[in-house]
Amino acid sequence: EFAFAEELREAYAWAAAGAVPLFECSDDDITRAFFYRWRLFFLHATRTRDYGWVLSEFLRRVNWAGPHNTINCAFGLHASEARWLADRSVLDDYAKFWFRHPRADRRYTWWPAHAVLSAYSLHGRAQPLRRLYQPLQAEYWRWVNASLVVDAKTPCLWQACHDDGQENSIGLDGCRPTINAVMYGEARALSEIASLLGDGGGAQRFVAEARRWRRAVAHL
Repeated sequence: EFAFAEELREAYAWAAAGAVPLFECSDDDITRAFFYRWRLFFLHATRTRDYGWVLSEFLRRVNWAGPHNTINCAFGLHASEARWLADRSVLDDYAKFWFRHPRADRRYTWWPAHAVLSAYSLHGRAQPLRRLYQPLQAEYWRWVNASLVVDAKTPCLWQACHDDGQENSIGLDGCRPTINAVMYGEARALSEIASLLGDGGGAQRFVAEARRWRRAVAHL
């Protein structure tokens, strides 16, 4: 448990210093909830010696997480918040971590290309796109090569129910709509990144890939 009022005061101070977005609203409950979210965000942030900033989904160490208590399932959600920080190194470090750490566990469904592109759409910094373009492509094809089911009526990507970020549900393992919809979004994002970086061939290739996943989702 932590002192709610004290934690909120700290978050307000960050906003006053320009570290996090300043938000004002006539409804005090909404304003408090906004800054409470930022306080929770930083409770889950750790600055590591070798990889800089990383974020965890959990406050306590869990045995299914990877190095520094990380889990890639939450990366896209973390990135959607971290992109609003004045300190760009938080998201830059965290994104690079997933492709630099030799034991980074990327078995859960995630959308790194879409997350990185969303950050670019906010602040217009192309350097992270250039730095991550090749690793993001490699990650995309890793999923395709490892999990594509080609003998289905329409080729689709297979994923375990739990690793699809849905816990254990009635949907069971297989060609699940979630992972295939995520791959559609990743292909679209990679196509746009390729265009931004002047890779016309890559842009066309990933447009075709997006069509493939759109067909897969429509037939699941």
